Formats: sequence, structure tokens, C-alpha cells
Amino acid sequence: MDQNTNSSVPQPSNYPEFGQIAFTVLGLKLPLQVCKSAAGFYIGTLGSNTLDISAVPISRESCEYYRTFDAAKDALEKGSWTQFRFPTS
Repeated sequence: MDQNTNSSVPQPSNYPEFGQIAFTVLGLKLPLQVCKSAAGFYIGTLGSNTLDISAVPISRESCEYYRTFDAAKDALEKGSWTQFRFPTS
């Protein structure tokens, strides 16, 4: 079961309120959230899958992966993460 936040987390003033990669590539202003992949937890964006009601990953915004949900959430809340400058594949 994926552990994803369902609401955006307040950001420090020097960090964007939405995913920069999702906005640059797709023109979508999606809130930053803690997301999970096989590699670990990361800061990214989610969107809804039109085929069902589950959330699907849209972008990975953080360079870092975190071992736990709480570590990623803490980094998001404190602004202690690094924004990717270019989209990743």
C-alpha cells in the first residue's frame, strides 16, 4: 500500500507551493506531496488516474530518496530537500 499524503504541506517561503517539473513539463500546478516508489520515499506530485480513483505519480521533484515516510515529510515541511532542475525519466 502506498503511503501518500492527501493534502499539501505548508512550504518555507523559499520553496514552491507546487511541483516545478509537473508545471514545466505538463503545465499542471499540483501540490507537493510525499510519494513512494520501489526506491523509497520522495517529494513529488500525484494526479488522478482517469481509469480508476487511485492517485498516480506525475513527477519526482526531489533529488533525494528517503528511507521512511516521516523523513520525507520532515524534509518537505522544513524545506530541507533539493529541487530537481530538469525532468528525470
